[in-house]
Amino acid sequence: MYADYSWDLPPLEPLDTMIRFQRSDNNNGRAMTHEILSLIHEEKGKNSYPWTIYSHLTTHHEKGVALGVNIETKNHVQENANPLVIGLNVQAHGPEPCQIGIQVHDFEDGSYQKAIALNNKKGDVGIDIGGIYNVGIHAHNKLNPRFRGNLHRIR
Repeated sequence: MYADYSWDLPPLEPLDTMIRFQRSDNNNGRAMTHEILSLIHEEKGKNSYPWTIYSHLTTHHEKGVALGVNIETKNHVQENANPLVIGLNVQAHGPEPCQIGIQVHDFEDGSYQKAIALNNKKGDVGIDIGGIYNVGIHAHNKLNPRFRGNLHRIR
């Protein structure tokens, strides 16, 4: 399947993909969202594990990077215009609170050497906690005992 919808052709990435949707817009009218793909999922059953998107990667490659999900953003608006370009947005809706915004965990047969790696070389802030929380970062006393003596360095 191939879908191509564009008013002018967007730049093509060097992708070896089975399905590609592309779109280029030039909207100067009423402000509105512009999506390429929208998935809306409502699970009303009590005995289920609803997953709207599932991505599984098994690899045997020996060079390069393997990514389960890749998000790339480009901003062509000058900084003084104050754009807000977000690579990944996670937003909770009610009426009841959701439990976790982003979760990284290992399983019986695997783990991550680094659960979160911030590798930006030009940024201003590594982690920005702009919300209102009772605790900003909670380590649950799970720090390796050999590092506990160095806590004064990160407080």
